[in-house]
Formats: sequence, structure tokens, C-alpha cells
Amino acid sequence: TSLTRNTYLCVSCLLCWLRITLVSFLATLPVEQLRAFPSSLSDCQTPTGWNCSGFDDRDTDLFLCDTNTCKFDGECLRIGNMVTCICDFKCNNDYAPVCGSNNKNYQNECFLRRDACKQQSEVLVMSEGHCPADAGSGSGDDGEGSAETGQKETSTCDICQFGAECDVDAEDVWCVCNIDCSHISFNPVCASDGRSYDNPCQVKEASCQKQERIEVKYLGHFQRSI
Repeated sequence: TSLTRNTYLCVSCLLCWLRITLVSFLATLPVEQLRAFPSSLSDCQTPTGWNCSGFDDRDTDLFLCDTNTCKFDGECLRIGNMVTCICDFKCNNDYAPVCGSNNKNYQNECFLRRDACKQQSEVLVMSEGHCPADAGSGSGDDGEGSAETGQKETSTCDICQFGAECDVDAEDVWCVCNIDCSHISFNPVCASDGRSYDNPCQVKEASCQKQERIEVKYLGHFQRSI
């Protein structure tokens, strides 16, 4: 049938195309041996005498790029003799952090999906906000103390908020902020209090120390209106 004939032609031409590709890896062979390899599809002849010169190179993508080649919304693309997955995600700069199943923090869910595409491995949203520093972390942010400490003091002191811990032994200071931002990289943000901070961690630290809600409005330094 014509279907069988076309299929056989495609397979034969594909095998010939692979031989063309192989030439680039055999540059050290003598010229006489290299001449035995086809240099273009027009040089390819199938066992039945059909010519591959009219065989569209794009058809070979069907064998190199299929539904299983690029997952997680990636687009398969052949560049020269290589096949790559293009992850063209138009992620905005909205700050809505999420924690991935790989225990990595992402600026928002779009960046998580883009990373899954680039790695070609599944990454799921485990929770909103930053990932916990360890299994015993109370709020999921580095340096904010353990869940055990928080539970211990809740019954005797419930006035501390925004990540602060209660110090029941202190005479004057009741709320203690053990948030350490010294190891956080520079990633400037503008906060809801109209100030710029070097990173989101410093925003949480300020919110804890002032005992008032301060949130990240957008990435980058604060822009004063003219």
C-alpha cells in the first residue's frame, strides 16, 4: 500500500540521514572511506531505488521529536545534529514565593514550572512561601527558630507575631527575633512600608522587629513617585 511504501521510504531515508550525521564524528577516517558515506539526502538511495532527495528534512523531526522527547511544556527543537528542549516561559516578576518538591524556593509558580522544564524532571508545588530550613523549622524560613520552641512558649506568651519568639525571662523585651539574613544573597525588594531592602528576608526581619505586617510589594528598589 501507499502507506507502507511511504513509511518504508521514511525509515530508509532516516537511516541514511543518520549516516550523514555520523560523518561528522568520523573526520579522522581516510578520505576514501569517507566517500562511502552520503553527504546529503540527494545522495541517499533506498534498497528499492527510491530517491530521498524529495524527503523533507522536517519529517525527520518526527523521529527525533515526539510527545515523549520534551515533557513539562517543553518544545522540542533540532539544532544541527542536536535535539534540545526549549522552555519559553514568559514569567513575570510578581513575588509570590513557593516551595518546590525539590526543596528549592521559587519567586512564583511560573519559575518553578520553567525549572521543571529545563531539568526535564517533575517539580511540584509543595507549599506557598519559602521552604523550611529543615524538618524542625517552625515557619519554613531560615533562622526563625524551631517548631518546638514556638509550641513551648505559646501557652505563656501569645502577643508575639510575625516570626518573633517570646522570651518569658526577659524583664523588658518580650518578643525576640532570631531571624538571620546574613547568608541571604542580594535580591533587592520594595516593601509595603515604602522602604527598600536587600532581600525578602530583611523584610521579614523588619516586620518581626517592629511587630507590624510588612510585605514585599515588588522586586527591585523602591521607586519614588515624581
